Amino acid sequence: MTVARDFLDLARELAGRPGEAAQRSAVSRAYYAAFHHLRAMTGLNSEGKRGAREHQRVAEAATALNPAAGHLLAELRIRRNEADYNIGEPLDPATARISCRIAERLLAVA
Repeated sequence: MTVARDFLDLARELAGRPGEAAQRSAVSRAYYAAFHHLRAMTGLNSEGKRGAREHQRVAEAATALNPAAGHLLAELRIRRNEADYNIGEPLDPATARISCRIAERLLAVA
């Protein structure tokens, strides 16, 4: 899926930039790369469905397809929520690099 790969490429670029905003954005893009890829792979690539329930549906479908993939997607989602919403807490720069590696593994799930 091209959009997922583009998100991952952007996540890697952002992870290599200095600054917390870039690092936080890298974590978010890495999650969405994996999310959109797995949503397409599980057949849930339905336009217009948004929100927490859609994220849960994709995680459940990914787990049914490959339990490890579902677990890794859930881990990325936790990291993304922390990066996006816990602005008062410092973000370890390694989090962005690790998130990119996890997303890369998930994009390998066909």
